[in-house]
Amino acid sequence: MSRTEACCGDLCTARRWDRVAAVVDQLDVRRVLCVPVQSDGRPVGMLNVFVTQPRPGREELMALGAFAALTAELVRTGVELVSKNLEVAQLRQALSSRVWIEQAKGMVAAAQGVTLDQAFHQLRGRARASSRKLAEVAQEVVQDVQRERLAAKALDDARVRAAEARAQAAEQALQAGPNRAGPTYRGPGPSPK
Repeated sequence: MSRTEACCGDLCTARRWDRVAAVVDQLDVRRVLCVPVQSDGRPVGMLNVFVTQPRPGREELMALGAFAALTAELVRTGVELVSKNLEVAQLRQALSSRVWIEQAKGMVAAAQGVTLDQAFHQLRGRARASSRKLAEVAQEVVQDVQRERLAAKALDDARVRAAEARAQAAEQALQAGPNRAGPTYRGPGPSPK
């Protein structure tokens, strides 16, 4: 065993392990083997094995060391995976932010008749003035323009429906004929035919 491995004596006979032996006595544990789990030369944990035999063999110690190495590899792979997942999430966020910024630049440029660079500087100035992120301001601009467009479309739709209703009413009045139609024409000059 290396200096970093630990193997206690028989828990039932070694005096220095009296407190541990009192706890594990009911489990029939006689010995504890501890092997460090290291990743990149740094300890990340310990692999502890509780043995019912008072004297484990050298093969058991070697197997535990190999298992600790495998555990270290799994820990390292897990850390790398978490790191990659974080990087992917950050890239997705950056891409999403960039989409909002590009849309807002286009909308500001079109609405104000300025270049895309000028629109970008306006957005950045607005973000700095309000102590907010550029992407947040850009998203707000895009959503405001979208709301305005929806409101304008709803107003246009209402006007079209009203005009259609008036046209339909006029057509029905014409089809009903002049005698059955509503009020007759009483203006100056000849009546319309």
